[in-house]
Amino acid sequence: MAEQEIKNLAVYVCDQVFNHRNHKVIDEYFAADLISHFPTLEPQHGRDVFMKLAEDLHKAMPDYRGEILETLTEGDRGFLRARLTGTQEGTLMGLPGTGLSIEFNEMWFFRYADGKIAEMWQQGDYVGFMEQIGVMPPLGAGAFRQATYPFAVMARFAALKLKPKAKQRAAAGTK
Repeated sequence: MAEQEIKNLAVYVCDQVFNHRNHKVIDEYFAADLISHFPTLEPQHGRDVFMKLAEDLHKAMPDYRGEILETLTEGDRGFLRARLTGTQEGTLMGLPGTGLSIEFNEMWFFRYADGKIAEMWQQGDYVGFMEQIGVMPPLGAGAFRQATYPFAVMARFAALKLKPKAKQRAAAGTK
C-alpha cells in the first residue's frame, strides 16, 4: 500500500468505528489474526479484541467522539494522534459510570499487511483520564489530599454502585 493509502485508511477506519459506530469496518479492514498491544497487557490476538474495545467504549460513553489531530506514515506503518471526548455513563475499565466528562489524548500505531491492519499499538493519557473521572487526585494535590483521596474515591464508587439498585427499588415501589 502507498503511504497516502495507509493514512487515508487509518483515518477512515477510526472515524467509522469511533464516531459513526460502524463496527463492520473492523471485519473489513483488520486482519483476522490482528495483534493488539495495549499498555500493561500481553499482546492480544484477533480482531474481536478491537471489536470489544469499540463496543465497550460506546456502552460506557454513548457520546464518545474521536478527533484525529495528526497522522504520519512511513513504509507499512501509520500513526494517529487523537483527542477523545465523552461522558462516562457506564462501566469502563472496571470503574462504574461517574457521569463525568473526559478529554483523553492517545496515539495509535498501525502496521499494514495485505491491505489490512495486521498489528496495532495504543498509548494514552491514562493518568489524565483517571484524574478526570476522580480516581486519582489532581496534579499538585497536597499531601493530606493525596492521603485521604482513596477513601473519598471508595465512598463515591460505593454510592455509584448503589444508585442503580435505588432506582430499581423506586421503580418497583419498594424501599
